Amino acid sequence: MKMSLDNEYLFNEASEGIKTGRVHGFSDGRLHGFLVDKIKDIINDNTKAETVVTNFLKNLKIRWKHASRNRNYLINRNKDWLATKVYQGPLVETSAKCRGRPRSESFQESSEKTKKRKTEELVKTTPPRLVFAASRVL
Repeated sequence: MKMSLDNEYLFNEASEGIKTGRVHGFSDGRLHGFLVDKIKDIINDNTKAETVVTNFLKNLKIRWKHASRNRNYLINRNKDWLATKVYQGPLVETSAKCRGRPRSESFQESSEKTKKRKTEELVKTTPPRLVFAASRVL
């Protein structure tokens, strides 16, 4: 299964829809639904699929007009745009650690200063609450 989408894939699907007669042109309102149906299995999120198609069609309509509605001219003048990825599949988990400050170790392994800081709020609570909480744990 295709895990990424580029503008060329969407353009080819749109062209295929026009050739088969399912849509009548790049400005046909049915083209949006046609493309969403084609890519919703790849993206697995209908909202994201609609956003990708909407953005693609906005760009395509401008580029189609600038190409004087000539398919070959559009392809030749927009190779970089056609190669642009519009959706990259789910991110693959890596073994790299998270960026930023390292997470603290367990409470027992913490320093005295860290233990005092972490228990400061507990110390401020009323003694009956502390006694009750301690009795539940023991």
